[in-house]
Amino acid sequence: MKKFLFLSTLTILLTGFYLETYPQITVFSSGFENWTGNIPTGWMGTKTTLNADSVSPYTSGVYSGNFAVRLRNGSSTHKRFTSQPVSVITGTTYTITFWVRGHGNIRTGLYDGRASGSGYATYNTYINVYSSDWTQQVQTITAANTTPLAEFILSVQSTYSDLEQLQVDELTITSNVPLPPSIALSITALYILARVSSPFLSRDLMSVSPEQVSMVMFRV
Repeated sequence: MKKFLFLSTLTILLTGFYLETYPQITVFSSGFENWTGNIPTGWMGTKTTLNADSVSPYTSGVYSGNFAVRLRNGSSTHKRFTSQPVSVITGTTYTITFWVRGHGNIRTGLYDGRASGSGYATYNTYINVYSSDWTQQVQTITAANTTPLAEFILSVQSTYSDLEQLQVDELTITSNVPLPPSIALSITALYILARVSSPFLSRDLMSVSPEQVSMVMFRV
């Protein structure tokens, strides 16, 4: 009877943890540390509409490292600053995190060649920036087409010189990828067995979460 109850409980726990086994991966990252002239590495994709002289390296009080990027567009009509091609998967939601300061409006977007919107996702809401302090911003966007030629977008408008336009630093784009069922269940089984066998395991192992275990196995 005890064995039956144990197995039933284990099955329920496995199912619950399996549904949460989604390792986070980084699909694009830029600290704006490397430049060729006025072009930062990984940027100025084909969908960029900002003029080359509206993009420049910024070195005064950056958030991290030695450089940030300064974006200038005094018009109320938005201009795009896009990444080089990145692979995206339809139905996957991508989290775009970056640090920004200055004076102007900025939002994120995605070109993935989808059937609607001329290939563009609906843009996120503008973030109104008016500060000399760095603030972290997070927006999400979902791909509607699987392609290796997607471009993530920083859309800017109405920037002002009083705070040196807009400066952006440390941008990262991540997604959560579900593991194949066999791997996910194996991870969960190891975790549950570790928990129920706690008297025989070290405190360090007991502190590991299923998400941490999945990250290790996913990278291997």
